Amino acid sequence: MASAKQDSATYNMTCLLREWDRAPKEKRRQFLQDFIDQHWNRSGPELESELAQMASLFLARICVWIKLT
Repeated sequence: MASAKQDSATYNMTCLLREWDRAPKEKRRQFLQDFIDQHWNRSGPELESELAQMASLFLARICVWIKLT
C-alpha cells in the first residue's frame, strides 16, 4: 500500500505533467528553469525517488519539446 507521502508526490507530479502538456512556450521555459534550479545536483535515482518514479516521463517531455522547438 502506498504511503500518503507517495500518493501526494504522485498527485503533484501528475499535475505538473498535465500543466506542462498545456503550457505555452514561455511557461515551459519557466518550468524547465525551476526544475533545473531545484534539482541541479540530483542523480537519476534521486530524481525518480523525489518525483514519484515519474522523472523519466518529465525528462522525455523536455527532450521532445527541445527537438520540436
